[in-house]
Amino acid sequence: MKKKLFLAALVVIVLASIGLGTFAAYTTAARSRNVITTGKIDISIVEQQADGGAASYSGTPIPVMPASTVSKVVSVCCNEEQAYVRMKYTIAFRDAQGNDLALDPAVVEITPTGQNWIESDGWFYYNVPLSAGEITEPLFESVSFSGLSMGNEYQNATVVVRIHAQSVQTANNPIPADGIPAVHGWPIF
Repeated sequence: MKKKLFLAALVVIVLASIGLGTFAAYTTAARSRNVITTGKIDISIVEQQADGGAASYSGTPIPVMPASTVSKVVSVCCNEEQAYVRMKYTIAFRDAQGNDLALDPAVVEITPTGQNWIESDGWFYYNVPLSAGEITEPLFESVSFSGLSMGNEYQNATVVVRIHAQSVQTANNPIPADGIPAVHGWPIF
């Protein structure tokens, strides 16, 4: 009986060894490293002042009077990979301490001058994709202040023209039939 039990145990061990050897022959392990890189979309707002040429703003406020016009040339530069761009502007007023004032922005007139800009949903879309290093034509070139509509409440107020610009990649992002405003990926703002 001990011989039969020993022989049976030996057969089980041999069969198990064969099975493990076969299993080991059909299994392998390997390591793979996949690297995926993305492009970089980078734009910058270019604000200049036409003064016989184009000069960057110095950062100091420009004094204005009612019925005057100030040079403000606003464009967008594409710094990296090709992109679609859009811009919009808002007007705000601040007092001498920097607090917001609830004054009517209608006294400030900005007239878009660029031919390649399309207005849609509160944004101005540049209808030509920009490549790295390219700059859009100016969206506008001046800011005008109303004469009769500006009362005493505007004295010593600072007008802030905020420029907002956004971009979306052109790679694998074709222009749909509805045009550049319908391109996928515009951020919600």
